[in-house]
Amino acid sequence: MNFGNPPLFPRGTELVCINGSHEEVDLNRAADMTLLCDPGAFFDALVSLDDEALAERTATGSS
Repeated sequence: MNFGNPPLFPRGTELVCINGSHEEVDLNRAADMTLLCDPGAFFDALVSLDDEALAERTATGSS
């Protein structure tokens, strides 16, 4: 996937395609997983989960 160059991502990395268009999801053959949804909404939810996890770790004193 890196056109003859050294790998950009570690070998075990899974590629996820998040797209709002089913046509684009169908054409993305390199992805290990595909998700049909609004990419903005997905990333907002992902950031929210990360913020919640950080708040929980901070409240419990974990790192």
